[in-house]
Amino acid sequence: MPNLLTREFVMLKWLTAVLFAALLSGCGEKEYDFSLRHVRDIPLELPSETFLGQPFDITYSDGVFYIPDRSTHQVLCFDSTGHLLRRIGTKGPGPGELLQPVSVAVLGDTLAVLEAGGRRLSLLTVRGEFLASFPISLGFPTGVELDRVHRSGFIISDGLGFNHYAFFDWDGTIRKKGQEAQTTAITLPVQLAGGSLSLTAGNEVLYSPVREYTVVKLNWQGDTLAVYAASPENYIPPALHSGDALRQQSMISLVTVPLAAGPFVVVQRIQKVMKQDVPPQLKSQSYFDVFSASGTLLKAGLPLPHSFFYSEGSLLYAIPSGATDADEPDYRIAVYELVATAK
Repeated sequence: MPNLLTREFVMLKWLTAVLFAALLSGCGEKEYDFSLRHVRDIPLELPSETFLGQPFDITYSDGVFYIPDRSTHQVLCFDSTGHLLRRIGTKGPGPGELLQPVSVAVLGDTLAVLEAGGRRLSLLTVRGEFLASFPISLGFPTGVELDRVHRSGFIISDGLGFNHYAFFDWDGTIRKKGQEAQTTAITLPVQLAGGSLSLTAGNEVLYSPVREYTVVKLNWQGDTLAVYAASPENYIPPALHSGDALRQQSMISLVTVPLAAGPFVVVQRIQKVMKQDVPPQLKSQSYFDVFSASGTLLKAGLPLPHSFFYSEGSLLYAIPSGATDADEPDYRIAVYELVATAK
């Protein structure tokens, strides 16, 4: 993002990426220490009458951040300094209107908006003009990504349905369905924020099934290129096969959107409280695990400060929730860097 970072920081980021690649290629089975370094905050400048209620995703293209807000049924567009450029959409089912947008993707001048409320994908220009829309025949669509290289179509993840994801052609026809869910009888409190999809720098799809720890990397033909699986000490998988067993669990772990960070893959996990008697100190546990690109687990159980929705190079982007000391909304994009140090 050349207009987001200073020239010096761009050079530092490039050198970091080169160092990461050199470490991985030259050290085989070496171990690493990983940490997340806070780089900067980008305050989001909103007029007093503008409300940002449930931002569930971030994408960035040509100097613009696109943030869908499920509660206001709009996509908010900010420049690289956080200045609001425009708001796209109004509430409704018609052309150019939106119902609970939860995920966005950009390809050239085209903005794809996934609407959970309407189970629909709308294609707009990045200025907001309506192009087309397609009904999405999935249980609860949560995330969308576009094929940026071959332009073959798009992929959408499913939070509740029988198939976890599906590849679509540009006319909305399902080209290939993904892996089947273990069960559809039990409705879990699925983490909706950011869906469960992202793209690597090489245009490969990273997908998380949310309710189990088997993250996969896919090409646009739907072939599995790598698998990122683990059962770390503080991972609490949900009981998928029995409603009674699920209700007995105090907490469960949900595997949220995986992100490529330099040559690594970051898998995020959050803890969902299932019962009210859980001790307060356990209610907000979040972790991240780091894998090599090929699927080797390098480090597990590191503390996660925020849920990250987007990555570029080794940088990760989040929209923290909170307020200022004056109890005013604190709207910002938090930028962190994944730092790897060889032991």
